[in-house]
Amino acid sequence: MSDLAKLDPLNPFNYLFDPWDKEILRSQRGVGYQITNPDQFGARQLNYLRHMMQERVALLWCFKHMWSLDIPELNDEKFKKFEPRGLLLQQRLRLCIQCHWYYKTVNSDVTYRDAGHWFEECRVDSNQETATSIFAEPEQKRGSKKANIEICRERLHNLQCGDNPYSANDMPNFWTLIEVAQRFGHKDNTHKIPDIANAWTAYLKAYSAYITFMDRSPDVGHWFLFNNQLMLQQGKGNAVKEIMPKQTKTLNRIYKKPRKLT
Repeated sequence: MSDLAKLDPLNPFNYLFDPWDKEILRSQRGVGYQITNPDQFGARQLNYLRHMMQERVALLWCFKHMWSLDIPELNDEKFKKFEPRGLLLQQRLRLCIQCHWYYKTVNSDVTYRDAGHWFEECRVDSNQETATSIFAEPEQKRGSKKANIEICRERLHNLQCGDNPYSANDMPNFWTLIEVAQRFGHKDNTHKIPDIANAWTAYLKAYSAYITFMDRSPDVGHWFLFNNQLMLQQGKGNAVKEIMPKQTKTLNRIYKKPRKLT
């Protein structure tokens, strides 16, 4: 029996393609800010929309690799840079599949109805962390992407050492996934489950590859607020204001016609 066959035969991953506005609102649970008309965005809202659009493209890359889907929009060269993020999401999804199947057999209080539900809640945790950072932090001075990469490297190091770098209060779904994965998949655990261990190793490898990509790719820059404007600095050059309307128009074509996985 395949991993996917262990889940709901109606394919629970279909609901991951939520309408764009609902996904944004859901990802802001507890943040206390609302996304309004894109034409009236302030710099912080614009920055958050940028993040959400990039995450949706990465999710499409995840589905493309997970189920060998044909998604013509991803042939656009400007979307290629989001593929490494999509590969990381793919391994997170695989980890949810393996962990949920076993976790529900030993814990009667599992609140996730399937692995897709768990995966989506982890995405909400991650988006909330980003939203809190964008809306709660003061304006930043011109900087670089180094600080963000160092945070990722520290988290990866903790994960490799068997520690959980996520907060059970702020990111409860992600925290639980890491706890289960390390309990049954960490290399030093004598009672590890082979399927979970393999998924855990693949996730760590994908996370490491994603960090390397961010560090080396000239397409990955540092976003920050300055004088209530959203700025992007790439390489050693001057920061420039990113123009979002063109990206918004292009991506809306993708979101208006979600593909179901059947």
